[in-house]
Amino acid sequence: MHPTGCLLVAACIWTAVFAFIPYEFNLDLPATKHTPSRRFLPWESLSDALAKSQAQANTDAPITLDVKRAPVRRSNDFDIVLSKTPSWPNTAALDQNGNDLTYFAVVKIGSEAQEFYLMLDTGGTNSWVFSSDCTTKACSMHDTFDATTSSSINVTTTEWSVGYGSGSASGVLATDNVTIADVEVQFTFGLATNASNNFESYAMDGILGFGRSNDTAYNTATFMDAVADQKNFDSNVVGFALSRTKSGEKDGTVTIGGVDKDKYTGDISYTDTASESGNYWRIPVDDVYVNGDACDFTDKSAIIDTGTSYAMLPSKDAKTLHALIPDATAYGDYFLLPCNSTAKVQVAFSGVNYTISPEDYIGSEYNSSCISTIVSYDLFGDDIWLLGDVFLKNVYTVFDFDASRVGLAVRAYNKNTTSSSSSKTSSSSSGTSTGSTASSSSTNSTGVVASGATSQSGSRFYLPAFVVVLCTVLL
Repeated sequence: MHPTGCLLVAACIWTAVFAFIPYEFNLDLPATKHTPSRRFLPWESLSDALAKSQAQANTDAPITLDVKRAPVRRSNDFDIVLSKTPSWPNTAALDQNGNDLTYFAVVKIGSEAQEFYLMLDTGGTNSWVFSSDCTTKACSMHDTFDATTSSSINVTTTEWSVGYGSGSASGVLATDNVTIADVEVQFTFGLATNASNNFESYAMDGILGFGRSNDTAYNTATFMDAVADQKNFDSNVVGFALSRTKSGEKDGTVTIGGVDKDKYTGDISYTDTASESGNYWRIPVDDVYVNGDACDFTDKSAIIDTGTSYAMLPSKDAKTLHALIPDATAYGDYFLLPCNSTAKVQVAFSGVNYTISPEDYIGSEYNSSCISTIVSYDLFGDDIWLLGDVFLKNVYTVFDFDASRVGLAVRAYNKNTTSSSSSKTSSSSSGTSTGSTASSSSTNSTGVVASGATSQSGSRFYLPAFVVVLCTVLL
């Protein structure tokens, strides 16, 4: 394989690469080569990639590149695709950047209810927002929180920092009122007084963590733990419906303390988190099926993460899955598919199969093929997967903090909702994201079968740098 060709494939996938994978904050810790850091995915132009390719064309060494992310712009700063105003209580519109990569909601902070776009991340428990005291270029491109205008804030001297490989953010901790989906709590979050320029590529003004743990790295309550302390809801749950750009629906929502029943069909099937899951929503995987053929995976589990755009599988598992997709071929660390593939890819949890639409697993075009968004990457070892938005656009997801379980139901599109904002494009019919109809119903210890999905019985952090070996030059 020629290195230039491999780099071109990588460049195609950069414009739709996963957003944020699980992260960890560091408090007052000296920086060392062993200090955990969160991977950050900045953007590199195709011309830069080709320059690297030319420089390495006559070597036998593997080609290594930072996995990059394309910058996005919002009106006067970044472009935001607004979702419709939801009708269910305690539900907020879940907006996105327009290509299904990053999902965020309006969050109000402080006594003056300053509004920010915070990315909602089930892969981590910590929360932070850009501070008006930050003077870097990245901060100047975002909305920043002015703590001096809030009469309810308590700013501490406790410092925090987070690393992103080639980027970083740091600041001090503060406690103030935070509101999303008409739910207001007081809890502790980070004020980012310093941020690297890598953040110029991201539309969000910070992160609101929805990880599984009850405590942040600050040893303080998480947002959902603060919600539970108020005892305003029967269940401490959060429900996510991610929008799909191709459907034209603009119907993403996040619901606190309940679910948005407009966004799914059938019942919600629950799966308990795996033992030793830490902060992650990691649940056991039954198997994966392609056109009805089982991959015969065993002892696998998946982290369900709204902050990751792709489905990331260990190399061996990714090869096994793609071997069952007709005419799929390996290309370096990626896989090429027919752009018109109709292969039915299903992931099974607790006896229920959930279909990933070809609209979601078929990515950017490359020559006469398309790049698979089911990515080969050995992030957590041989048996742990990271299922992000490629999967989550096909389901309605409920994160149950009380019972430490994840609920899934088939995502419903074309539901009637009330819109108070104009849309850039008209709505269109949804794709083939729903699962196949079950021929029979079954229940299990973790939940009930979703009537819109297939029932199956039987079979069955941060590193200081982020690089992916894309391919090896073959002479």
